[in-house]
Amino acid sequence: MPAASNALSTIDSAQPQTFEIRPFSGAVGAELIGLDLARPVSAEDFARIHRAHLDHHVLVFRDQRISPEQQIAFSRRFGELQIHVLKQFLLAGHPEILIVSNIIENGQNIGLGDAGKFWHSDLSYKELPSLGSMLHAQELPSEGGDTLFADMHKAWDAVPEALRKVVEGRSAAHSYTARYAETKFEGNWRPTLTAEQLAQVKEVIHPVVRTH
Repeated sequence: MPAASNALSTIDSAQPQTFEIRPFSGAVGAELIGLDLARPVSAEDFARIHRAHLDHHVLVFRDQRISPEQQIAFSRRFGELQIHVLKQFLLAGHPEILIVSNIIENGQNIGLGDAGKFWHSDLSYKELPSLGSMLHAQELPSEGGDTLFADMHKAWDAVPEALRKVVEGRSAAHSYTARYAETKFEGNWRPTLTAEQLAQVKEVIHPVVRTH
């Protein structure tokens, strides 16, 4: 039986799980309590998860013990996966996963150590930007290294009408390389891009106000 059929069979036979969707007190995000992503997620349960993602934009799944294969399979439920241009930091055997790490072994970075220097929308430099990213925390510092999120829906709602008229219908260039080599913060973990990699991150034009 083809792999895709196997995946559909697993979904069809999955038993519903009991879990709670608990919104955070801040402007964005919710946590899902009681859901085990190591178990097959039924179509009914995924429909709730998908709706929560649309409503809250950032979802937190605490205390998960999942394999790379399970992470990839769950991520793929949201749509086709994109492969990051920094192939030297992709997980061996699982190119869908980018390693984000500041650990150095034998003088080499094992992952991308500064994946979030600036406010950004993941892969906005692609003709078809990502819907989002699924981060699986493996080892975290006791303090610092926080990942912050902003609700751009609410940001747009707060824009004065006069400014909305200024930006409506306008476009902006999105470039992966524009600030790639900046050393604004201590250290520069980004490797020099090859000609092949540069060809994959050519500048694209998107509306200033865009939807996914």
